[in-house]
Amino acid sequence: MAREQDWRHPDERRRVALAERLARELAHNPLGRHGAGNDFVASVAVQVRLSSAVEAFEAQQAVQDIRTHVMLSPPSFLGQVTGRGGMVMWVHADIYSVVFPFEPFTGLILVCPDDMHDHCMEIYDDGPETRQAIEGFYDAAVLGLRMRRHWQGRNMVALDPEPLRIPGEIADADPSVPGSRT
Repeated sequence: MAREQDWRHPDERRRVALAERLARELAHNPLGRHGAGNDFVASVAVQVRLSSAVEAFEAQQAVQDIRTHVMLSPPSFLGQVTGRGGMVMWVHADIYSVVFPFEPFTGLILVCPDDMHDHCMEIYDDGPETRQAIEGFYDAAVLGLRMRRHWQGRNMVALDPEPLRIPGEIADADPSVPGSRT
């Protein structure tokens, strides 16, 4: 049986691999912090202003659509990595992937579009509107996870191989669930 990635276009496979590597790099950063503290992330990130439609179409889409993608995407299209740098989430959409430290949420949002090959966009905080959009992004991602769990409980969204953590939520006391408290 062919792996799911085999059907993807080479640009999409490259983008997916980059996004998942960025998530691992951020989560396992030896310094335990995000952004410029990681050499790999700094070498592939290009800062863009969210307000610039020319520079940041995919970034704008990622910010606007995060709730829907988190809530309804197939399990192989999203995941989380936890390490010294905290919990980092990645979400794949049709033409871009988005990676962000979720716990703690630092405001860093990386968007990897197919057409940037081995680079990603780092959304640059260029004012109050962008700051508000970044805060709204976090809230929408949390809401998307809560809604995903709700729909999974009703068999309307495929179950994730490992349950995705919602920031600030303590796992139920189930020893079979990673991260649960007994």
